[in-house]
Amino acid sequence: MKKVFVIASTKGGVGKTTIASHIMSSVFPGCEILEIDDNNRSDIFKNSGYIKRFESIKVNECENKLEELTFTLLEDTEDVLIIDAGGGNDTKSVLKAIQDLDLKEIAKVTYIVPIMNSFVQAKNAVDMAKILKDENIIFALNAVEDISKIKQDWLFWFGDESLGLESYFEKLGKPQTVIIPRSSFFELASLSRMTISDFAQQARAVDLATFQKVAFNEHKNNKELYLKELREFRASKRSKDFLDSFIDTIKEELEYEI
Repeated sequence: MKKVFVIASTKGGVGKTTIASHIMSSVFPGCEILEIDDNNRSDIFKNSGYIKRFESIKVNECENKLEELTFTLLEDTEDVLIIDAGGGNDTKSVLKAIQDLDLKEIAKVTYIVPIMNSFVQAKNAVDMAKILKDENIIFALNAVEDISKIKQDWLFWFGDESLGLESYFEKLGKPQTVIIPRSSFFELASLSRMTISDFAQQARAVDLATFQKVAFNEHKNNKELYLKELREFRASKRSKDFLDSFIDTIKEELEYEI
């Protein structure tokens, strides 16, 4: 049975694209991504080696496209499909279209709901849980500054009795969650039209000492070019170290879910 992850929130700017393209492609290399958004950028990850296919469509095209997908879901049981369900009020119509097709009868469907650290976002998590009643849901706590202090920092999600703040996490029945740290490397990779895993790949392929020797031999007559490539490698190494600090935990959660 094919695995489908729907990244959805009725709030914009919560990191749906970060999760769909950067995180999910790191967990499931070779996944397919369908972006449903009227403000889409279909070619942003065209250089990615971690995404098998990236397609972007408008909201008014989603019903026909989703109907086409049922054929693929029945035919292909290996690939992972990620649906980035846009943002704002359009999300509700996209989710309705997905639910009307009853995809969970032909695929393992999991909804990932990104939330940020705010009261409005915590309340929106409750609203999303109502919209996605009886569905498999994972909440993604996005742009976390310090994972070690998350319970103290995310007051509206975890609550604080001393401040009279209820816990929306408990209100929702302590749902399955994943934590995504804040990092500029997501945006840095996107500016290069790559996922963060693409960005980290160079540092996975070779260590620093070897890279320095190879770069020197290639550019021994051009110090500036050597230094430029060295700086790029360091950015790749920092991206790798950042990704390795948390991605295995997310992978375990998602593989458990599927």
